Amino acid sequence: MLMASIDKHVQLKSKRVGNKKSLWITDQLRHEMPKRKFLKKKAALDGNPLTWDQYKCSRNHTNNEINRKAKRKYFTDILESSEKKS
Repeated sequence: MLMASIDKHVQLKSKRVGNKKSLWITDQLRHEMPKRKFLKKKAALDGNPLTWDQYKCSRNHTNNEINRKAKRKYFTDILESSEKKS
């Protein structure tokens, strides 16, 4: 009876579970990502086409490093280590 009363009158708290950190993000990429963000902010504020080009170059480089190289290397290493174990 006590538990029924508690359940009726006490609010439930809901919590969100955050995403796990991407394990393929290297220290070099962690250094490049704020630089990319800074260039985007700077380009948005001044509107200079040269600054936008710098941002786009930084964005493309960082995204290519993440998507093409870092992820591929991470998953290749995982697969190789699992093949060695079995």
